[in-house]
Amino acid sequence: MFNLRKIIFVAVLGMAVPAPLFAQAQNMTYEEALAQLRAQFQAADVNKDGKLSQVEAKNADMERLASNFRRMDRDRDGFVTLAQLEARVKDQYDR
Repeated sequence: MFNLRKIIFVAVLGMAVPAPLFAQAQNMTYEEALAQLRAQFQAADVNKDGKLSQVEAKNADMERLASNFRRMDRDRDGFVTLAQLEARVKDQYDR
């Protein structure tokens, strides 16, 4: 069960972080994964509005997030918030 949860987490986190960081995610604790996600989010949020557009994600080399943007944008407002991404990570660790 733990291995399946780890695989699912890595797949979801891979949508949010650039490829080199995705490779590191396999051995991260929940807290480390959140810290990594938060750092990536802050760097990508160039206009500092607290949300990422698909363009911001793509420009920050968050290709997996950019290509899966509609699925990650749960409320369909055209943006993904850090809270939305953190919830996805939490879901993966809670399984």
